[in-house]
Amino acid sequence: MMCTLLNALRRDGDQKRKASNHNITPRIDKDDVTSDKQASVGSLKFSVLYKGADTATPLLYVTVLGLEGVSDEIVTPGKHGAYVKVCLSPKFTTWRRTRTLDVSEKLAFKDHFIISGVKPVDLEEAILRFVVLSVGEDERDIGQLDVPLKELKSRDKFKRTCALHAPGAMNDGIAKLS
Repeated sequence: MMCTLLNALRRDGDQKRKASNHNITPRIDKDDVTSDKQASVGSLKFSVLYKGADTATPLLYVTVLGLEGVSDEIVTPGKHGAYVKVCLSPKFTTWRRTRTLDVSEKLAFKDHFIISGVKPVDLEEAILRFVVLSVGEDERDIGQLDVPLKELKSRDKFKRTCALHAPGAMNDGIAKLS
């Protein structure tokens, strides 16, 4: 199953997906990340694949691909590391985390997570939450992103790069992505 996911991600990596009627979060360009009126602290690249209604055990595959554009003021290259925590709330409250990487201009995690038992009805209220943490002298939250999954259907997959927002820059728990 994991090979199928990886092959799909590789195949889609070379193609730009046109916006469809069921976009979960809008794609933003690097210019949008840096000119965002909210406190943007960089961008997170991730992909999601859902195999739901037509399988015995519904599965949500989440891949944290990378982190870009984190300011040297927030983390110091060579002195800090970073990792990403992922949680599907409100029903699935277990946090999963990527490995810790040394901070560089571009962090490529490519860590995969499988969340089993996610039924199509669970997606109505589901929010995929990403929290980026800096590890150094102390551990601190440097950015977060919430992605609503209510329009995700069985066999849907998407890959996005979205702005991370500083802690406290969220509105009602959902990141403003405009």
